Amino acid sequence: MVICDSNIISAYLQKDEVIVENILYHIGIDKVAITPIIFIELYRWLSLYKGIDKNQRLKYKKFINSLNILYLNEDISRLAMDVVIQHDSLEPADILIGTTGVYYDVPIYTRNLKHFKLIKGISLFQEQ
Repeated sequence: MVICDSNIISAYLQKDEVIVENILYHIGIDKVAITPIIFIELYRWLSLYKGIDKNQRLKYKKFINSLNILYLNEDISRLAMDVVIQHDSLEPADILIGTTGVYYDVPIYTRNLKHFKLIKGISLFQEQ
């Protein structure tokens, strides 16, 4: 299982060649996971992005709804609170996504490496 950040899922949907190859051949579409935060970010992106027609938007939502979701819990919340004490400049969404990966012991696939690297115990998927 690999948590794919919203920037990865949106690029996959828009057929970014590197990301499509990584997801299909190095991760496996059935092993892609998102968190509730990523789900919310993706739905918000779909509501704001003007370059997608209604039919495509519906297809994207169907795909997003089919992904595995790793849910937040009290332990993840506590980890996130510990991280923000150490790194209070990190985005709240990144902290929650990163600590979800730490809790479930799964790597994060993101192109926003700068912030995630600060979270102790995180594993990052290396783009092929």
